[in-house]
Amino acid sequence: MKTVGSSRAKVEERQAKVLTLTLRGYSQTAIARELHVRQQIVSLDLKTVQPQITKIRDQQRIHTYQKAYARKMDMSCELWQMMKATKNIRVKLAIFDRIIKLDREIDRTFLANGTLCNESSQPHFAAKVIDEMKIDETSQTATGT
Repeated sequence: MKTVGSSRAKVEERQAKVLTLTLRGYSQTAIARELHVRQQIVSLDLKTVQPQITKIRDQQRIHTYQKAYARKMDMSCELWQMMKATKNIRVKLAIFDRIIKLDREIDRTFLANGTLCNESSQPHFAAKVIDEMKIDETSQTATGT
């Protein structure tokens, strides 16, 4: 004789399998075939586990964004180091241009309603850095280095 507890345990086990197979990209029909149940049962199970699916996918999305953001920030740091290391003003300007483009890309990609750097302040910031580079170039030319 089946008990309510064992029946409930079987339902929960099936729902866990439905969750796993759904996250692997299986269709409802494929899940039904795999678990030897009707597609309607899978549909009902999906309604039950949908909040878990949403939560897991949100966590995966956040993790993916965090990794991508970290890669972009690493690129930005490397570009800054390259710019500081070179003495050629044209190379510095080209690298700086790439830094600005990368920062804007980071802003658009990762921030929905704001920016890491206020874009209206970027031209001022860019002008300041370019002026500093010109001063460096002038002093290098004057000293003959």
